Amino acid sequence: MSQNNFDFGKLFNGQVPNLDVKALIDAQNRNFEAMVKVGRIFADTAQTLIKRQVEIAEANLKDSAESAKAVLAVKDLPATLNMQAELAKTTADKVSAQVRELSEIAAKGGREAYSVISSRTQESVAELKALTVSKAA
Repeated sequence: MSQNNFDFGKLFNGQVPNLDVKALIDAQNRNFEAMVKVGRIFADTAQTLIKRQVEIAEANLKDSAESAKAVLAVKDLPATLNMQAELAKTTADKVSAQVRELSEIAAKGGREAYSVISSRTQESVAELKALTVSKAA
């Protein structure tokens, strides 16, 4: 018999000894529900990140335009250079804070998703142990 025509169902004759199929299906449904929850967490996190990035970009563009007007209004070269240096420092500090904020949003979503997966994994192990213990008894 070729591998393409092999019927794995014949190995078990339609039954698997000592297997609680309902419990197995229920466990898989709980796994699926956990993965759906993780998907929602990732989608919500991505949406929050994108929204915040747009807000930051808009604010930065507005600030840049205002800064450019302020620099162009100064006619004294040394004062202009000092103003540009101060603006550069302020901008670097602000960008650093924005990156930290975005990183924290992403990390928070990751922690939430990990918590769901970790909890479900522990529950799955307990369920598997209970199934094997109850069937062995």
